Amino acid sequence: MLKSVISLIALCALTTPGLSQTAKKKLPPRAPYSASLTDTLGMTCAEATKLVLSKPEGVTLRTGQNRWDHYFHDAEYCPNGASDLVPEFVQTRDNRTCNVGFTCLSVAPN
Repeated sequence: MLKSVISLIALCALTTPGLSQTAKKKLPPRAPYSASLTDTLGMTCAEATKLVLSKPEGVTLRTGQNRWDHYFHDAEYCPNGASDLVPEFVQTRDNRTCNVGFTCLSVAPN
């Protein structure tokens, strides 16, 4: 009985593509998360503000090398019960202090 179980396992291992020894595909390296985000440094202040206003759920924008944040235009979409909006100013192509929208101030748990 044990011999037939071992034979069955060996047969399954050889015929199952995922278990047989095949050459593994090498995936290309992934870019850092911030590299895939829209960069405010390449936008005008008006473009960045319009983008935030067009996304009710907010939008994550890159604001420099390895720097990003999630910006909102309305507290209704703030996560985890946050209710206060904090004005945020970022650098854009044409404005060093562009008010693109707000970040949500987290409410401390009681």
